[in-house]
Amino acid sequence: MAFPVFPKKCMDQGRGSCAAGAPSDERLARATRAEIDINYICPRRCKFCCNSELLKTGARMGLPKFMGIIDRMPGLSRADISGGEPYCEPQLPEMIAYLSGKKVHCDVSTGGTVWRDDVADAGKRAAKSGLFTLQISIPALTESVYDSITATTGGLPELVNNAGKFADAFGGGMKASMTICKENMGEIGLVSELAVRLGIPLFVEPMMLVGKSAATPLDVRELQLVKFFIMSLRYGGARVHFEFNEAGDSCPVFAKTYGIPATWGGCAQDGEHAYIDAYGNAAGCTFLKYPNGALSCR
Repeated sequence: MAFPVFPKKCMDQGRGSCAAGAPSDERLARATRAEIDINYICPRRCKFCCNSELLKTGARMGLPKFMGIIDRMPGLSRADISGGEPYCEPQLPEMIAYLSGKKVHCDVSTGGTVWRDDVADAGKRAAKSGLFTLQISIPALTESVYDSITATTGGLPELVNNAGKFADAFGGGMKASMTICKENMGEIGLVSELAVRLGIPLFVEPMMLVGKSAATPLDVRELQLVKFFIMSLRYGGARVHFEFNEAGDSCPVFAKTYGIPATWGGCAQDGEHAYIDAYGNAAGCTFLKYPNGALSCR
């Protein structure tokens, strides 16, 4: 099989190398679902990105390490693939095929600015068995807001064009996601309209404040306004989903970000959920401490 051409916009971002790290065998052995960062390479630098510091490393997990980690999870039923930008991983088709061969559902999260035929082909093959879905991150649809949020210039038309190509390829197996902060909260209506035109649902999520962030979280009052606005969109027929409970949240990072009660002492992802970073380290929470000390849960 010919090795795919690595998109230049990905290559320009990937200058680092993977640090050593040993996954937790106990954590992996009992995992039924895993969130896996396969790289820290991305053409965007979104203000709200929880991995913004890690994107400076350009780390890649690589196919051998990926396969080894999957093999350590015999009960795995679903793998959520993210990064970075998964489409900047040359061997993403092989990763999708490896999961499909083990009957593991693969869900890929993409920023939508990179399109590759080889990944689409691998995804469509897995989708025939019900083992592939895709979500595309759309932070804004006003060009000036999009450029400001993503620290890029002129990439919005490419995202919108690719969103149509993804929808044609994966149809009902695709959804849109939108992380909101003060800087883009006014874009929800536009993003919802695009999702309606594409025939896909939209999931709106408040940003997490982890480490240093260039974005500003909404306050609880603003989140209430967003909730009511989304309710009105739903009454109009849009498939928009939004979950926020001012009474508390099980994630201590989320609770701290929005000044709401932490409803219990553990992360919601703990137990049979494994999070694996691009170095191969495993934990039960997205906000584990990375080898470079960039992020931590508390």
